[in-house]
Amino acid sequence: MFTSVDYKELQERYHKKEGIGAIGIYLLAMLLAALQGYCYTTNLKASILDYLQTVFDVLDIFILLLLVKVAKQKLNTIGFTKQSFLKSAILGMIESILLIGFVTFHSVLSLNKSIHVQLTSVTLVLLFIIGPIAEEMMFRGYIETRLSGLVKNPLLCSCITGAMFVSIHYPVNWVVLGEVSFLILPTFHVICLLLLHFLCDLIYRKTNCLWGSIILHILYDIGTAVIIVA
Repeated sequence: MFTSVDYKELQERYHKKEGIGAIGIYLLAMLLAALQGYCYTTNLKASILDYLQTVFDVLDIFILLLLVKVAKQKLNTIGFTKQSFLKSAILGMIESILLIGFVTFHSVLSLNKSIHVQLTSVTLVLLFIIGPIAEEMMFRGYIETRLSGLVKNPLLCSCITGAMFVSIHYPVNWVVLGEVSFLILPTFHVICLLLLHFLCDLIYRKTNCLWGSIILHILYDIGTAVIIVA
């Protein structure tokens, strides 16, 4: 019902070897995130740190494209296709409105405060574009589809990928704060990350096109960054 025929056929291509490889890519991503966290413990300027964050995101994208190339696969195996683009994009925009609305109204109701819009820098906007592209390519486009070769149950596979997606947001904080704990991130933030994963996953499964997931992720990151509850 929620999975297109094309997406099912894509998953059927993969076996245990690809699933294990997907776990390896996840571990590499965690290592790179920890390295990024180390950069924040140095005396580098904020502008340089923003630049380095972009470099890490671009590096993730490059690694994924290289893996696809080496495996002699096409870009549509990580969701880059024109097929169902419009449907995917529309779903992405609709879901972004719902998710940003949920975050905003939760903040207003729980904190009893007003909403303000804060303009952000061009550098940060670029980060909010490149970062989501890298994360969608990695988790929805690459890891989850390949992981299905190891984990055959679609729901379980999605849940495992969701846990991986949430966990990638921890290493930077672990290194910066010098503490390994899953309590570092606020509970509501973790809930929002899980919602983001399942909504992005739903779009990709429904359309076999990653563009809608990317649009949702970009709009969510930008929307929650410029809307300040104060």
